[in-house]
Amino acid sequence: MSDKAEATPSKEQIKKVTTEFYDRVFTDPMIGHFFHNKDKKRLINSQISLTKVLFSGTIPEGLPQKMADIHHALHINGSQFDRRQMILKETLEDLKTPNHLIDAWIDAEKSIKPWIIRHQNCRH
Repeated sequence: MSDKAEATPSKEQIKKVTTEFYDRVFTDPMIGHFFHNKDKKRLINSQISLTKVLFSGTIPEGLPQKMADIHHALHINGSQFDRRQMILKETLEDLKTPNHLIDAWIDAEKSIKPWIIRHQNCRH
């Protein structure tokens, strides 16, 4: 098995982690308000697709801008993004995800931070 395959979660793992993750963030006191009145099933499906893309290593043209357009309007700050990452890591650990996959997953998610956080000098 290749190193890339070993550091890539299965479709089942992605679905299980993503579903549990969204159960947690929807009720989180710090970031849960971002999900108020949102369609959880749609968000889960979107995140599953995004996770697959991130692990593929090939980012489709236009995806970063699309993600920025969606998220910058929410005014998510660095602490809130970090909280999201912490919840993701706890979810991965609680679901007994192997450490090498936890590291790869967190790194993949860190790569999208510029798409999510609206910087002060951004006039988007």
